[in-house]
Amino acid sequence: MDAHVNIDEEQVLQELRRIVNSDEFRSAKRLKEFLTYAVFETLAGRERNLSGYAIGIEVFGRGEDFDPQTNTLVRVTANKLRLKLDHYYNNAGRNNPLRLRLPLGAYRVSVERRAMAQPPRGDRHHPVMAIESFDCLSQAAEHKDFCKGFLSEVCLALADADQFMLAPLGAAGKHGHNGAHGAKNVEEEHDADFLLGCNLRWTGSRLRVYAQLVEARTRYVLWIDSRELPWNDRDLLDIQAEAASFIAQGVLRADRVASNDRSADPSERGSEPTSVH
Repeated sequence: MDAHVNIDEEQVLQELRRIVNSDEFRSAKRLKEFLTYAVFETLAGRERNLSGYAIGIEVFGRGEDFDPQTNTLVRVTANKLRLKLDHYYNNAGRNNPLRLRLPLGAYRVSVERRAMAQPPRGDRHHPVMAIESFDCLSQAAEHKDFCKGFLSEVCLALADADQFMLAPLGAAGKHGHNGAHGAKNVEEEHDADFLLGCNLRWTGSRLRVYAQLVEARTRYVLWIDSRELPWNDRDLLDIQAEAASFIAQGVLRADRVASNDRSADPSERGSEPTSVH
């Protein structure tokens, strides 16, 4: 595809995750496998793997004697996938920033940047992030003391970036909260765009930090990761700073991708297919 507007690969993969996690595709296992294969091979530029023969073998598990000219399995499934995508984008995906297409007569995925049908919340220039849950999975006094300062360290690291507004730490952001109030209440309380959840657990001399960032309205996972850090014989403030930096960097990377979706010039969000780099 010739490039009209460059689209980052991570944005395309986020769009793929929106589709395969949707109710529309939840039970369509073969269509999800077909689309996922086509997207990854398109991103990798492997044209030879986007033939009816290659798809028959790789996606449908057919043998090397598979003949796409006489066996219509790939063509029929591709048509089902096109119809399914059209239905998805006319309903649940109507406000998605991108649109994935499987053009007629081809299996290489094209990507379109779309105008958002739904206006952004209010007049604010930055999205709002709230702490949905924070769990200290230890009863040891030393670990509890560490957790008390850790959440503040995370908030300071995020605030320094000036990419979004941090919601005040209310009930959902208290130390030891396990998410029992539910994401919907957190979103409504803070009018949040993003929800951050994290937990800390200790195994022997190691600390494992787990975190995930989700889009509040859709519950799509924008980023999820974990990091294991040495615990013994280290300054606790250094460990706090390192662990907080790990979370902040992951959140900020996810927010930059989402920001590109929010801030794209509507005049550039046409319906022309665009290439992915």
